[in-house]
Amino acid sequence: MATFVRYLVVLLAGCFSGLALTALVLELGLNFSTVAVGPWKDYSGQDIHEPYRRAALAVTGEIPLAKGEGTSFIATHDSDGRRLDPACDYLFTGPISQGRFWTLTRLSTEGFPFSDHLRQGFTSSEILRNNIGNFDIILSRHARPGNWLPLSDAPFVLLLRLYDNELYTIDAALTAPVFPQLIRTKCA
Repeated sequence: MATFVRYLVVLLAGCFSGLALTALVLELGLNFSTVAVGPWKDYSGQDIHEPYRRAALAVTGEIPLAKGEGTSFIATHDSDGRRLDPACDYLFTGPISQGRFWTLTRLSTEGFPFSDHLRQGFTSSEILRNNIGNFDIILSRHARPGNWLPLSDAPFVLLLRLYDNELYTIDAALTAPVFPQLIRTKCA
């Protein structure tokens, strides 16, 4: 009987430790198979069968797109590694990988859309381009001419989604020149 109780205690301790460590990994947002390109991190490139990815999907209820359908990149910092600050202005500039469609969305730090009545993002079909096809998006709390994405006083992250693109075949070969930069221009 004493041996059975010892086995039961060890079994329960192992289960508790495993669940506690998994909860800690999910709470801290640790990701073991992300691809980072400048300020952008690709969480969709994770193997769906990786246990922590499956646990994160179970917690969030997210249904990820297949890699050939789309790829999501999240920026929590600018290109110089500084945390995105709503008191600062940013310039979203540079090439975006060739895809049929892309979106840039401003989200709360928890990953949800803001409930304010400001514009939430841009799509590739509505962006204003110059005469050679390039574009910039200015993120600021103050109105700006051209492609302006308004910021509120709340902390934010940016979500860049590329739909129907070629990146799913070359995850490991992503390089910074393929992706836009987030340049802090000034702070209030």
